[in-house]
Amino acid sequence: MKTMPSIEDVKHLQIPLREISLATNGFAKENFIGEGGFGPVYKGISKKHGSIAVKRLVYRQMRGQGDHQFKTEIALLSKYKHENIVSLRGFCDEEGEKILVYRYEINGSLDKHLNNENLTWIQRLWICLDAARGLQYLHDNVGSQLGIFHRDVKSPNILLDEGWKAKISDFGLSRARPANMQASFLISYPCGTEGYIDPDYNNNCYLTQKSDVYSFGVVLWEVLCGRLAYVPSYNDDRRSLAVWVEKHYARGMLDKIIPSYLHKQMNTDSLRMFSKIAYQCLKNREERPTMKEVVYQLQEAIDHQLCFIKKPEEEAKPSIGEKEKGEDSRDPAPCPSQQQQEIVLSIYMHCQSCARDVKRCLKGFEGVEDVVTDCETHTVVVKGEKVDPLKVLERIKMKSHRNVELLSPSLTEGLNELELSKSEEKKYEVKNLEEGEKEVEEAKPAFGDEEMVKGSKDQLPPPSPQEIVLNVFMDCEGCAKKVRRCLKGFEGVEDVVTDCETQKVVVKGRKVDPLKVLERVQKICHQKVELLPEVQKPLRDEPKKPKQEKPRKQGWKSWF
Repeated sequence: MKTMPSIEDVKHLQIPLREISLATNGFAKENFIGEGGFGPVYKGISKKHGSIAVKRLVYRQMRGQGDHQFKTEIALLSKYKHENIVSLRGFCDEEGEKILVYRYEINGSLDKHLNNENLTWIQRLWICLDAARGLQYLHDNVGSQLGIFHRDVKSPNILLDEGWKAKISDFGLSRARPANMQASFLISYPCGTEGYIDPDYNNNCYLTQKSDVYSFGVVLWEVLCGRLAYVPSYNDDRRSLAVWVEKHYARGMLDKIIPSYLHKQMNTDSLRMFSKIAYQCLKNREERPTMKEVVYQLQEAIDHQLCFIKKPEEEAKPSIGEKEKGEDSRDPAPCPSQQQQEIVLSIYMHCQSCARDVKRCLKGFEGVEDVVTDCETHTVVVKGEKVDPLKVLERIKMKSHRNVELLSPSLTEGLNELELSKSEEKKYEVKNLEEGEKEVEEAKPAFGDEEMVKGSKDQLPPPSPQEIVLNVFMDCEGCAKKVRRCLKGFEGVEDVVTDCETQKVVVKGRKVDPLKVLERVQKICHQKVELLPEVQKPLRDEPKKPKQEKPRKQGWKSWF
């Protein structure tokens, strides 16, 4: 039984070397963006694939494992797709070159931003949660008969797109474990990066999912402390971040290793939850959590921080007397509420991306303190002390363009009021339309002028249809449908074609503005949108061109 697709199954992803060379200007120095364990990485622009990152294999860096790592990464990334795993565009294997082509992530790798003061604490939490979800997908959700060990989890292998969404990359060392095999591998030579590698795995050569958990725990501490896992210039405990933080955590001295610009932004409960799960990841193998547990704890840390951000400064920072009473310290949540209201909604969510879209549209909304989504049951639970069910209902309909049904509480009176208000709005709109029609009648041109206008319009040739190609992340058909819906009836748009496999959206129209379309999709769909270069010969128009040219030639001959 196959555990992963072979290289023969992905021949459709092959990209000619000439195309890659053109995209990178012949692997020019100005296109060089970094050096990885695989080899040099270049940035390029391809007519077919848009902005790309090109990894060129260098055999001397691969310890004789170049072919195996090359094939492993292609086979894995071509089969298993997730919003928090880097997207493989294709590969090249010709003329002695072995090249991997990815979607270019504009913000680079996480290690470049660890000490970035502009990267807020809440942004760092979201990045960690994204990466944890990607790793959990590899461990548990790639299929009922397969689990994947990454083996090289580290901040340089976590890429960030323009919206700071994190994506796991570099799967050359990954191993797949079928369900009928034991939960560990005996490896002859442990692979990994110093500072991140699991000590248990390094000592006894047994590889498990908990080895990835340890490496991810080191990444969590990197994000919290704003520094790399291993700094060889230090001659004391600071050289290894894992050793350094374990001592400070055990002594209750985390304040001394957290940058002040981050510490000022943190909620106490958020920091406590985050540091606790990060510390558990570094424990002995049997005591470490699973990635599913890590995801849950990080979500809790985010919920505490979001609630802290929403509160006024007077409530967020209690007086000395209140601290002495211990009211805040005993409450595990930063926003205690004895009369918290709970609203249950029914919303169709095709995938995790759809659920995240619903959460995003309610983030920071009036009275909303927590949002829990469940794609399997298609339910959303909204919690808050002063949350209005009707406003929440309208908010989701307006922002996510989805059908929403209120399951609880029952609000027949409120819904009747909503219908009455809508009928009043319709009456007001009818009045405005009547007034507008009168103004239009007054503005109509005279009989002679109208004929002149018509004559001038008839003389002008109809504008030729324009085709705009966008690169939009679409995780499923539900996401694609949302893109089509947001452009339906938009200024000048006549047709929209989406393709989830290539992540492309083709917009056609005679008077369509590319920039307005770009802004529209970004505003409504909250997804990364990239305007690709115009296609010189649209595929759909190619077969029609010879038919259009024939009558022109006959007409030209008839002049003589």
